[in-house]
Amino acid sequence: MGNRAAGKHPRHLKFRPYVDPISVRPSRPADRGYYYKMFKNSVALIRFTLEDNGFREAIGQNQEWSIMWSVSSMKSEMYQFLTKYQKINHFPRSIEITRKDCLCKNITKMQSLYGYRHFDFVPRTFVLPQEFPLLVEAADNSVNKFWIVKPAASSQGRGIFVTNNIAEIPSNTQLIASQYINDPLLVNGYKFDLRIYLAITSIEPLRLYTYEEGLARFATCKYSAPIMGNKGNRFMHLTNYSVNKHNTNFVSNEDPRADGVGSKWSLTALKKHFESCGINCELLWRRVDEIMIKTVLSIEPLIKSSCDMHVPYKSNCFELLGFDILIDSSLNPWLIEVNLSPSLNCDAPIDQKIKGELIADLFTMIGVVPLDQRDYSDIDKLKKPAKISPYVPQIVRPASKKKLNSAAKKTNNPKPNPLNNDTSIIREAEREYKRRGRFRRIFPTQDYAYYKSFFEMERQSNVILANHLIKQAKEKNAKTVLARKPINRVRK
Repeated sequence: MGNRAAGKHPRHLKFRPYVDPISVRPSRPADRGYYYKMFKNSVALIRFTLEDNGFREAIGQNQEWSIMWSVSSMKSEMYQFLTKYQKINHFPRSIEITRKDCLCKNITKMQSLYGYRHFDFVPRTFVLPQEFPLLVEAADNSVNKFWIVKPAASSQGRGIFVTNNIAEIPSNTQLIASQYINDPLLVNGYKFDLRIYLAITSIEPLRLYTYEEGLARFATCKYSAPIMGNKGNRFMHLTNYSVNKHNTNFVSNEDPRADGVGSKWSLTALKKHFESCGINCELLWRRVDEIMIKTVLSIEPLIKSSCDMHVPYKSNCFELLGFDILIDSSLNPWLIEVNLSPSLNCDAPIDQKIKGELIADLFTMIGVVPLDQRDYSDIDKLKKPAKISPYVPQIVRPASKKKLNSAAKKTNNPKPNPLNNDTSIIREAEREYKRRGRFRRIFPTQDYAYYKSFFEMERQSNVILANHLIKQAKEKNAKTVLARKPINRVRK
């Protein structure tokens, strides 16, 4: 944990990955005042990583946890009671891109506002049952077109099927129907997709990081374009691990050092394969970065307004999203879906190696402040919640009449938010960048002038940070520090 970091008084805790077998829970740490909270889940990797780094699970109202982990979206009251040094792994309304129907609606909105060519990375999709007549019309215009149909709010391949027969699609069920990409890039004859991890560490200013490692998940039957005779073969057309692990052809990778074999590879192994085939990985990954940035921008105003309404401190929230990307034979990446809580199951050694390091780097990057550096002098507040939260310890102390009068004056004459100060914005971003581990910052970018056109409103904090990073990059002549300009591409 943090006390192992260099320096007598580290400003933030440093986490190490959990490397023991995931079947073995670490010994209970001594009570040093660090607590975590699991909200309606029991993800072993999260629990074991925190406990291995000196955290205990909070079981009482008097134990102020530092990190809460949830695998579902959170209600607004969960945020309203947060204290200064507590962090939750979801921003309010991030579900707007992780529900498949909401993602479709938000990307369609951006296409309408800014032009299809800027948001052409999602297959043509219909939200059912509302757009069922439009789907019927599209199908009638091309009888040989196949559609992949999914429940609007499910995961792990449940309820997914491929069809070219509209009669097979329920007309009164919440589904999405997307045009099937029938020319995927293949590796050794197999279809695959990518699981790319994206961290949102701040919404104002917006700061996005992608992890340098991830997963390539393979189908377990060699690919053929869909026809009537094979459209029901889920092991051919679906790349979900939860589906393909049940196929007798599934090959588990039992040795993380022998990467690039089996039905699940690391991104590192996949990139090596691409390079051996003459594929320009840098160009491809810049396109993937662009997809992730624009997808988050589609809901940036929704998250920002919800944070303003419900979240007490800018540092209370962080997010780890799982982007599922499919690459076609023309090397165009397509966004398939975004996962609110990407799977952290460790069914194979390669999972624990990648995900263990991911979580340790994430917890280090978000900046958990050591107990001896926490300042609670501003804990007394004039505006208190009307009811008690069962999730957050109630450590707010009664305020005297003198304090209430003083607070009232401050409310009538609010001081500028210190994070609106140029120096504070830059300092916070630079310290976070130094803690990033294997995360790579993709926003702000050197081409901020391009992306700012997709913000509903230009925010001063974004301008301050972008200008600083652009100036810094120019001074150091390090163009690779920041993402480059978006790539023009032609899609079929």
